[in-house]
Amino acid sequence: MKASQTARKHPRLRNSKWPRVVTAGSVKVKIYRISPKEGTPFYQIADYSLGRRRLRSVASETSALDQARQLAAKMARGEVGAAQLTHQQAASYARAIDSLETTGDPIELAAARYAEAVSQLGGQSSLLLHAVRDYVRRHPTRLSEKSVTEVIGELLEVKKTRGSSERYLQDLGSRLKRFAGAFQTPISNVVRADIQSWLDSLPVGPQSYRNYRRVLHTFFEFSLARQYVFDNPVEGIEQPLVRQGDKAIYTPAEMRGLIKASTEDFLPFLAIGGFAGLRSNEIERLQWEDIRDGFITISAGKAKTGSRRIVPIQENLANLILPHARKIGKVWPGNHNKLSNTLKKVASKAGLKWKPNALRHSYASYRLALIKNEAQVAHELGNSAAIVHRHYKELVNQQSASDWFSISSST
Repeated sequence: MKASQTARKHPRLRNSKWPRVVTAGSVKVKIYRISPKEGTPFYQIADYSLGRRRLRSVASETSALDQARQLAAKMARGEVGAAQLTHQQAASYARAIDSLETTGDPIELAAARYAEAVSQLGGQSSLLLHAVRDYVRRHPTRLSEKSVTEVIGELLEVKKTRGSSERYLQDLGSRLKRFAGAFQTPISNVVRADIQSWLDSLPVGPQSYRNYRRVLHTFFEFSLARQYVFDNPVEGIEQPLVRQGDKAIYTPAEMRGLIKASTEDFLPFLAIGGFAGLRSNEIERLQWEDIRDGFITISAGKAKTGSRRIVPIQENLANLILPHARKIGKVWPGNHNKLSNTLKKVASKAGLKWKPNALRHSYASYRLALIKNEAQVAHELGNSAAIVHRHYKELVNQQSASDWFSISSST
């Protein structure tokens, strides 16, 4: 009885070491050992050379291995399967090879790309050429292969050269570094959907989300200007609504506690923030030369809005800062990191938690309650009267405002 007939008559019992696999290139051919309950063991080769699985039975292991090696080698070289082609199919294959000659792509790769492209077009193959022509029309040049990390380095260097503040550079670098960690790829590969998904995955609130979106918009505008991308993919990404609650402020008693706990070099920063309403980054850039004749002058280069403004020095502010005034030099002598550490230590020493931006919010609230002139307060803050009205009107009463601007020491 032939081995194949024995296999059909008896159930197969496979040894645990089987099947064996013979490999040639990317082609793998399996050999099975068949052990009937009755009769002599034999071997079967899994042959896919003609497009479907056939089991070829062989009597000896040596012969099975030899035939499997020959079959794998032929399949790897593409020498099998051609016999299955009709004359028409063979002619079509030849024409396809001729068409692909200028691209250098093998036919199987071209077919795979075509299938994926048609799938992206919803199965409408007739649109493929239209889509390609439209892409070429809108993107006439080849983009740079610079990575996201490389372009971030360029942006930070340019911003630094153009005089951006240390605080701004730190915020920009920190947010972009987080973005780069998720996008280790050429910048031209980043698309809007990827950015949207990344932003949505951040465990942050609406305001922080908007801050990340703003930084990324700046980053891709920089990249667009240097032709690293075809467009700014951040355009069109949603901006969540930020609900404005009451602004955090300090009470006069809390401010006295902060002044009492303050260090000598930190006191001018604290007093100017609370009694002149300057932004923290504006105070960081402020020079003693900017404080003259009863006014603080914030030049356009130091103002967040890029507009020069003049803020009057209240009597209590003069009493607080004049003993520490210098002819030249920075009002805050340290860097941003030292400032962050100092304000937390001072607040802790005063038995408080530091409230971000509360010095400026306090000044705006108490100043508006005291003079009841939204336009004047807006000018001093470098904001609009509408913002002052919306955020600071009637947060405190006039008595508290008078108390606030009477603070000239920790007592």
